[in-house]
Amino acid sequence: MRWHRARESTRFARALDPEDPQQAQRTADSVDELVSLTRRLSRIELDDRPAPAFRAETRQRMLALAEQRETPAGREPAGHRPGPRTAASRRLPAPEWGRRFAIPLAVVCVVTATLGLLTLGSRDALPGDTLYAMKRAAEHVQLGLTWDRDERGFALLHFAETRLDEVTELVQAPGALAGGAPGVSLAAGAATDEAVLTTLAEMDQQTAAGISLLTAAAVERSDKATLDILPTWAAGQQRLLGALVDQMTRTEQDRARISLALLDNVDQRARMLGLNLPCDCLEDSPTDNLGPVPCDVCQPGPGREPGGSATPSPTAPGREPSSTVTRPVPSPTRISPTA
Repeated sequence: MRWHRARESTRFARALDPEDPQQAQRTADSVDELVSLTRRLSRIELDDRPAPAFRAETRQRMLALAEQRETPAGREPAGHRPGPRTAASRRLPAPEWGRRFAIPLAVVCVVTATLGLLTLGSRDALPGDTLYAMKRAAEHVQLGLTWDRDERGFALLHFAETRLDEVTELVQAPGALAGGAPGVSLAAGAATDEAVLTTLAEMDQQTAAGISLLTAAAVERSDKATLDILPTWAAGQQRLLGALVDQMTRTEQDRARISLALLDNVDQRARMLGLNLPCDCLEDSPTDNLGPVPCDVCQPGPGREPGGSATPSPTAPGREPSSTVTRPVPSPTRISPTA
């Protein structure tokens, strides 16, 4: 290390020694060479852009390197050079949201169609059948979607008719009674007996709820037409249920008599309210399970006559008397045909 430093010092001293002609010549030659190199470098235009050929070649190399790094499995190999892109290859890919929602939408459609078929097939189901719960659920949905008070009342009476039809089929089913003798219950028919009792109780609940809505609406707008149809409907239900009593067991007969008494109360309530329509007492009348309670003593209001009809006022010459518009009422026997 010391020897190297001594050598460099000697060379530096010789370069500075003006008495050595050879060293002076070598120094002058080196300076001339450096000056010539500086002049040549100054003539080079370093601000020019790369040549187009160089730029194109560099771009192809960069694209090839990018494909080698980013090409996943299953695509073209890394050494493949991309050719010219067509119009089809430049199109945007199809949106993924359509594929994501296609399967859930198909599932919803299948479920909806299945529920519709089950509801259609459950119309004839009886208590104890597999599809009976679906039948009752459809009724609850229909009732929940009915907002008008009159339509809701008529829908409940229609459901009460359906319960009576179910009782009829249960009572008339084979094996409901022992040897066809009235009043004798079979052990095998115990489930049928319980189903009849439950269905009659549900029929009474729907009857009372429907009558309560209809009588309240009729009294509120003095609609005697609706009150006139309710006794006819109750009489039809009484006739159908009364024809089944002799085919029932003793327990079923006792329960059927309760339903018959309720229908008799419906008949009396509708008739009495029809007579009380001109009375002012109905405005503050109490209510029970069948709706407004009739007045004990009816005092017709001003300009009204007993029986529910208002005293017509004289009309101007050349004008016809206006008629009172009443709401449509169902069939005189059952709600079903017009529900």
